[in-house]
Amino acid sequence: MQKTALIPYADLPRAHHNRHVLTSTIDVFGAAHWLLAERAPQPGGGVLPFDALVVSVHPGGNVELTELSAVRARWPHLDRLPDGGFVVAASRARRYEDAKQVQVFDVLGCETSSFSVGDAIEHLLVDEAGHIWVGHFDENPGVAVHGERVAFYGGYREERDRLAHGELTETYVEPTNVDLLTLPNGPAPGRRRAVSRGSRIYVQAEPFTAWGVFDLSS
Repeated sequence: MQKTALIPYADLPRAHHNRHVLTSTIDVFGAAHWLLAERAPQPGGGVLPFDALVVSVHPGGNVELTELSAVRARWPHLDRLPDGGFVVAASRARRYEDAKQVQVFDVLGCETSSFSVGDAIEHLLVDEAGHIWVGHFDENPGVAVHGERVAFYGGYREERDRLAHGELTETYVEPTNVDLLTLPNGPAPGRRRAVSRGSRIYVQAEPFTAWGVFDLSS
């Protein structure tokens, strides 16, 4: 199987490597964001509200810091809103916690609203208009599209690093070839996060301090 290597995209500044990475993402404008806490969540029991730091690295290299107050999510998802605020969602939600599952923060890091989108969140994305898109467990991560070309990333077990290419027709996708997507230095990502935005698939492998990108348009 042919191998396709990710291209290095964004790195968490080393000054923040002493904090625990709760989650990370790439927003619709191409900026990378890391949600950091002083320590890793402890197993079992509830979680008390805590302050967290968002470190944002913009495509030009500028770094921005935003303190979020009273974050409630133990295993969070994160994305940035077009107005500069952030949305943080808890992956799991008990019925009595529904109204507090998703928190919306303003540009100063203060919570402005909260609501529920249902238990078992796997993906959270915000589009250019500020609409929030959610995918739940067992739903595949989006897909890269460029013109009539398409690429699907991921799969089960031994196919988790598969990159399947195809051509769009009026009624179906015509498979063309299958690659293995690897890290920039060669190995398969292993445990990782993936975010799809248009023609790009961003991948972040453990310890989740660096993002690589595959661009179907290049």
